[in-house]
Amino acid sequence: FDKNKVQTTKYTVLSFLPKNLFEQFHRFANCYFVFIVLLNFVPQVGAIQPFVSMAPVIVILFIQAVKDLFEDYGRYKSDVEINSAECFVLKSSDDKYHKMKWSDLQVGDIVRVVCNSVIPADILLLHSSDPDGICFIETSNLDGESNLKQRMVVPKHWGDNHEFYPKEFKSIIECQTPNNEIYKFHGNMIPANGGEKISVNNSNLLLRGCVIRNTDYVEGIVLYAGHETKAMLNNNGPRYKRSKLERRMNTDVIYCVVLLLVMCLIGSVGNGIWASNMSNIEQAELFIPNEENGEALNPALSGFYMFWTMVILLQVLIPISLYVSMEIVKWGQVHMINSDIDLYHKETDTPIRCRALNITEDLGQIQYVFSDKTGTLTENKMIFRRCTIGGVDYPHAANGESPITFLLPNAGPVSCGLFLPHPPTPSSLYHPQQLSTKRPASHHRRNISSVSAREETDVTPDPVLYEKLISTPYSTFACNEASAAVPSLEKARIWDFFINLAICNTVVISNDSDDSVTASTTPDPYSVIRSLVCIFWWLKRACHQQLPSTCPPFILLITLFPFQQISTPGAETYKPLLTDEELSKIRYEAESPDEAALVYAAHAYGCVLAHRSSHGGKESVTITLPDGGGKLEFEVLHKLPFDSTRKRMSVIVRDPRNGQITLYCKGADSAILSALRRDQQDDVQFGKFRLLELLTKQYLDKYGRVGLRTLCISKRVLTEAEYSEWEQLHRAAERDLENRDQMMINSFVRMEDNLELLGATGIEDRLQDGVPETIEALRQAGIQVWVVTGDKRETATNIGRSCRLIHQNDEVIELITETPVTKTTNGENCRKSNIRRQFCPSMCHGRTLDFVLGTGNRDQPDTLVKEIADKFVLLARRCRSVLCCRATPLQKGMVLKLIKDKLHVMTLAIGDGANDVSMIQVADIGVGLSGQEGMQAVMSSDYALAQFRFLKKLLLVHGHWNYARLASMVLYFFYKNAAFVFLIFWFQILCGFSGGNMIEQSYLLIFNLIFTSVPPLVNGVLDKDIDAATLLKKPELYMQGIKDELYLQRTFWINMLDALYQSLIIFFFLYVIYLDTEVGLIEWGTVVTTAAVFVILIHLGIETKTWTWIHWVCQIGSVLVFFAYSLIYNIVCATCLPPSNPYFVMERVIQTGQFWFSILLVTAVALFPR
Repeated sequence: FDKNKVQTTKYTVLSFLPKNLFEQFHRFANCYFVFIVLLNFVPQVGAIQPFVSMAPVIVILFIQAVKDLFEDYGRYKSDVEINSAECFVLKSSDDKYHKMKWSDLQVGDIVRVVCNSVIPADILLLHSSDPDGICFIETSNLDGESNLKQRMVVPKHWGDNHEFYPKEFKSIIECQTPNNEIYKFHGNMIPANGGEKISVNNSNLLLRGCVIRNTDYVEGIVLYAGHETKAMLNNNGPRYKRSKLERRMNTDVIYCVVLLLVMCLIGSVGNGIWASNMSNIEQAELFIPNEENGEALNPALSGFYMFWTMVILLQVLIPISLYVSMEIVKWGQVHMINSDIDLYHKETDTPIRCRALNITEDLGQIQYVFSDKTGTLTENKMIFRRCTIGGVDYPHAANGESPITFLLPNAGPVSCGLFLPHPPTPSSLYHPQQLSTKRPASHHRRNISSVSAREETDVTPDPVLYEKLISTPYSTFACNEASAAVPSLEKARIWDFFINLAICNTVVISNDSDDSVTASTTPDPYSVIRSLVCIFWWLKRACHQQLPSTCPPFILLITLFPFQQISTPGAETYKPLLTDEELSKIRYEAESPDEAALVYAAHAYGCVLAHRSSHGGKESVTITLPDGGGKLEFEVLHKLPFDSTRKRMSVIVRDPRNGQITLYCKGADSAILSALRRDQQDDVQFGKFRLLELLTKQYLDKYGRVGLRTLCISKRVLTEAEYSEWEQLHRAAERDLENRDQMMINSFVRMEDNLELLGATGIEDRLQDGVPETIEALRQAGIQVWVVTGDKRETATNIGRSCRLIHQNDEVIELITETPVTKTTNGENCRKSNIRRQFCPSMCHGRTLDFVLGTGNRDQPDTLVKEIADKFVLLARRCRSVLCCRATPLQKGMVLKLIKDKLHVMTLAIGDGANDVSMIQVADIGVGLSGQEGMQAVMSSDYALAQFRFLKKLLLVHGHWNYARLASMVLYFFYKNAAFVFLIFWFQILCGFSGGNMIEQSYLLIFNLIFTSVPPLVNGVLDKDIDAATLLKKPELYMQGIKDELYLQRTFWINMLDALYQSLIIFFFLYVIYLDTEVGLIEWGTVVTTAAVFVILIHLGIETKTWTWIHWVCQIGSVLVFFAYSLIYNIVCATCLPPSNPYFVMERVIQTGQFWFSILLVTAVALFPR
């Protein structure tokens, strides 16, 4: 086994230099320039001083090496800090815990972790200071989620005495090999006495990096250490993707290589011809290279040598600094995005985070956006709006609204029962300030689903439903449910319905006294209004009639009296087991907002989830019943967790009053309705169950049409024999290590059958601010928007209309099928009938996607799958928008990949939950929303946002800018290198293709590296071709990036032709101007170099759209640096690079009027077309 020491560094002191160079030489460009340097050491082809030619390559390699060194040094310091941390480890010598460094931990060590300490390794929980055998951990260091998660001691290990003796621990643990699945773990513990294997799972595992909370200490055994821990296996480093522009740029680099070879070949042939002509002339020519015997070189051999000499001279045609420059520019672009205040969400204190640093320009070329619905388009603040129980609909219209809206003048008579935040108690009426359970505004310890908004927690019960609930005590049904009269069956279902809501969940109960609102003598206005609402509700209940319209004066009268003197009729009948102070301190921390909404709904009706405990391996859950019903402690026999395959979760409990075993189940309607009991022998009873199912379906459709999220609530009563038989098979599945996952699902499905339908819920998830406007802007920009959701068709349709994905007059094509043949037919008919209607929306059901993607039937022929997929893509591309409903997480990723591969388009996926990860990872750009469903989407994303509306500016503004900037910069690099190289090439015509050069060697090497390198970097980060307001106002401007208009093969060759033209003007104009003058070769070369600097820099100035002081400083500074370098170099280093001698050349040239006239003339003529 590995030790717990971790090393995330890539290098050591000895390995840094060779390993870093080895990595850098994986880049073709670096290998190319090293090859050029080596060529310079060959005497026959050398054109530049060999050691001088090494300078540019060394500079580039050095910059990259320093960058890598600093990054690795940061990792080294982090490793030292982590490995030096201390924890308490049990030593066998004295059976006591001693401090030990994390790095010395080993698998099999028993450790103790105290509250607020970081867990040092992956530990199997054996003991907790909590008497219930549980502990709470915060996983924010691992997955970004800051809500507390509950973990439990290994069940049935220490028996009922709950004592832990570490030195007596001799058990054998079987577990999975190390893997990176942080939410999955299973294994077995074999007791030392040879007893039955005990199954262990993820709920018993404490992962490295998590923090112990609300528990004094825990003890456990190390299962995975060091690099085998799940945290380290998930540490994949920064995401790397290659952008579309970079892939195209690599193609253009190949074009440059081809152009270089052509020019070298021309030089080689020209030299051979010239050498052949010179050999026929008796007069010896100076500087013609000879062989060692003094004879002239063979023309063919001379041409061969000249080919490689030309490669050296023209090497800068391949931009050596382009890749490094792109990294610098992209870093600057990321900084500009991260600094945009418009992408900062003040309410949650969440800025944008760019997690991928090398695809900023892809933001400007997105053609398809694939979006999740829940939590992405919606707020993910679940408001309990409606429910149906036993075929009766109970509206909760006032939920989520401020009571003030119901007390406005001229509002007319209203049912004050709709105002009730939760069933009131006498103490809540006496002390209204204690009614509020909202945390202080400054409290931000938990920033996701653990904190529910006021509209989520304050559920207003329906008075009719509440009356039915409390009219008959629960004990009446618990004693002998089968003998209940038919009229009581409805009330029995109501009781089971709310018990299901209260206990069928994984909600963590927290009692944070620090979070509760401190009572004061002066209640806040909101609490006063709530108290008055409570009084009205109870007055209505006592009078059984609507309040008169003259109630406002009555309100004023009541508020004149002290609250302690108010009593209400019927209040004495409500006697809760928990005091109002205890109730006000209860906090529910749920992994999903849906669960929290349902638990708060049960809480509002008095079925309060109050406590969870575990004694001797037996788990229990306690709820309090409404209207003095007492406490009810259920023994939890099993939890069947939710998964995306089953689309439901269940809990099996034993009722303490009659010992009856009941399975409570909730889930998607498609999952629950298909598992209902169908074997009722009594026709009358079967008819009633069938009627209940039909009524519930009607209400589900009704809820869906108004955009509510729906869940079905059900139960199943088990006999002891049924449960015993299932448990035996389930235990066998738990102990299986090879096929455990599939066997567990099969076991769950076997139990979740023959269900009895209780009812359904409708939960509102409102659209986020700015969603309709953002979608409309994206569509105007030419981006096709797809919504891929797991919700039902009606809900998806309603949201589609609300967010303007579907317009009122649109004709919607729906693809709903059960067989591939029907799908093919429907798809063909839709395609034919709508072939010219290219702007109609389309809806696709998840079952249809099975046939399209080939995931529904494994026996389906590949040819049929391909045919269906092709027709689906053909239809979808003609639609303005597409909604895919009932889609599984796997289908989300597969449908995106299908469109991406078939249409070869740039895609963006945005989501907020774990079910969106596959879609986010497949897309060219993945965007994660840091919402209320955890941080898995963010951890898998390239960009993390707080709200969907921020996507508008990210794409339309920053995306457009970054694409335009980088495209312009890359083309400019190709242009300026080509323009400079062409000058050298034209000189070969004058010197007989002898490899001569009129430009001083140092200029040749640093022209592109220093003189003209900084201004394009500034443009790449700061230039704005169009201001942000215009881009947002005219989204169609984004089409420029979609069509790739700024960087095409055509634009590349236009820039190369521009470089050709400018080089011709510079070279031949200056040649004519200085013809027959006494100016030497080096002086004339200096004039040519100066003109090239002016033309190339002013060319960039013309291309610049937005000037800032930084642009001016860099432009003028580059010119000044050139002159300063030339003046100083010509004096202090005149003989550094023989045979040239540039002593005092620049000093003499700049004193002549001819120099300045020629520079101005050439610059004007060269840039005239621009």
